[in-house]
Amino acid sequence: MKTKKDLDFTYQGHLQNAWYASEVADLEDINNLLEQFKQFGNTNQHGIPLFYVIDYCAHQYLVMTDAIHLISGYHPRDFIESRLEKLIDVYHKDDFKIYNQEIFSRNLTFLKRTPQHLHNHYLFSNNFRVKRSDKTYAQVLQRSTYITSKETGLPLYSMGMVVDITDVKTDTVIVHSIEKMNPWYKEVVETNYFYPHQEEAGFTKREKGVLVYIAEGLSSKQIADKLNISENTIVNHKQNMLRKTNAKNVTELVVMAVRNRVI
Repeated sequence: MKTKKDLDFTYQGHLQNAWYASEVADLEDINNLLEQFKQFGNTNQHGIPLFYVIDYCAHQYLVMTDAIHLISGYHPRDFIESRLEKLIDVYHKDDFKIYNQEIFSRNLTFLKRTPQHLHNHYLFSNNFRVKRSDKTYAQVLQRSTYITSKETGLPLYSMGMVVDITDVKTDTVIVHSIEKMNPWYKEVVETNYFYPHQEEAGFTKREKGVLVYIAEGLSSKQIADKLNISENTIVNHKQNMLRKTNAKNVTELVVMAVRNRVI
């Protein structure tokens, strides 16, 4: 692998770095992780899940199940024989730009600060749009984990599942999360929101008005009284603004707003 100073944490950059890796994962490790994902698949409520394994070093799929045909209209061999080019081809261009530059880099940053022997205890999830063979788009949710290099802590293999969520996903907002792997409950350690269409990420007039009062130190109840709306509505406006900015709290939200001259 390249040295730390040369590392590119984008998805495409990682593919170039991984090409030079000499480590190979134990087949038993891959099979064990796939079995864990089948447990998650059994509780899935969005149809038959697609299971896959990617070898980053070889730039190819090792496993691609038949459910890909139900989701995209393509045959598994279309993905296996084209290495990873088919994936990039069907990935919505705006969504792939976010995955390449933002989501994958956050996954790698998390892995770098987490002990290597714990890496396969975490799930990395995000939704995106896939172009079907009939040129329409399906909304899908991908949940994956990694087998990483003992030397660098960076991914050698990725495996997981993809489910079609078109019937419940009506917007284009991309939700990225990292959670501790557990089939019975969620233990989320990080959540981020991304907006392929920038106009969706902007604050509404009402949100800006609420933010001004927040910056002045008013409580949710005080703001609600001034605007003659419910306190719950104020809380919802706060949550929307936190999602749009990926701010961790209201203080960080106000600092970002002032710095960017939103208020």
